[in-house]
Amino acid sequence: MPSNIPDSIKDKAGEIFNKLDQINFAEIAIIAGLAWGLILLAEHLIPWTAKRLPARMRMYLLPSIPVFRLVILVIAFAMIVPMVIQTSLQNLIAILGFTAVALGFAFKDYISSLIAGIVAIYERPYRVGDWVTIDGAYGEVQSLSLRALRLYTPDDTVVSIPHIKIWNTNIFNANDGNRNLCVVTHFYVDPDHDAV
Repeated sequence: MPSNIPDSIKDKAGEIFNKLDQINFAEIAIIAGLAWGLILLAEHLIPWTAKRLPARMRMYLLPSIPVFRLVILVIAFAMIVPMVIQTSLQNLIAILGFTAVALGFAFKDYISSLIAGIVAIYERPYRVGDWVTIDGAYGEVQSLSLRALRLYTPDDTVVSIPHIKIWNTNIFNANDGNRNLCVVTHFYVDPDHDAV
């Protein structure tokens, strides 16, 4: 540590973590190994089960894989943290503060999309039924939610675009709420055609 940091701060920082001889690394390795094994089991068992169930159940079961993965990781993290960090009120407050800052950075784009969605509702750069080009995607706006809009492209593809794009991307609106849409068509004439 730099020499200009007072000794009291160094001592407080050292009090958060347990001493290395107090940490049971074998138990941490077992918990991490079990978590990894459970994640692999869920990633193989859920698709295997989904293949044997009706199609409508498959649509609900397959998206649950990331949820199972997250639950397993949170449980493993909750079991490992008390082994590494001394549990006290001050340490708990420090950890919760750090977690809040980390979550703030993790969800900043999501929150920015929500704010941009509110701005889009009032400024109306696009409406349902408008034909728009946003970030290279062209199509008809099918729906607007608070976080994103859904475009239906001419080649039968649905594209979800977060509203955050209105901060830094040009939005080309072909009809801007009108029922008429100008269509530009390129056609070519054979050079050997009869001009008469």
